[in-house]
Amino acid sequence: MVFTVLSDDVVKGVKVGKATDNALKYLKDVSSYYRMPECFKVLNDVKEKIPCYEIPKEIELLKDGKYALEVCNPRLNKCVDLDSNALVDEVVIEGFEVYPVVEECSEVGRNDKLAYIVTGKGEVRVVRYEGDGVVLYVDEVVGVRPVKYRVFIKRG
Repeated sequence: MVFTVLSDDVVKGVKVGKATDNALKYLKDVSSYYRMPECFKVLNDVKEKIPCYEIPKEIELLKDGKYALEVCNPRLNKCVDLDSNALVDEVVIEGFEVYPVVEECSEVGRNDKLAYIVTGKGEVRVVRYEGDGVVLYVDEVVGVRPVKYRVFIKRG
């Protein structure tokens, strides 16, 4: 999409260098594409924001039942709740290059694609999930070779 800033002599009421309403709307829409997920620890209906990279550790600690977790994806306008009774699968994806195709709070069905992998030989492979659920968190393990992602999926 191309926006042209018009000069005063072409259109009255629009100043040079001032964005049009269409341009502002477009910029607002584009900025929502890159919003990060938000994660919370919930105790007695009180939400405490936590860094999302702590979700894998918190899933293990969740088993004592003292609190619940919530992951929200503002881009999709969805949230996923996780309590101590929920079943969570961890799918480990490794390869020379990994391209996840799911994001937090997206639903996955039987045999849906989670990621594409490019192997060291240049072959492309697909990683699928063998159940139904909702993606809780996509964790990129940094500093390791081959590239590694962990996808946490709440079953059901």
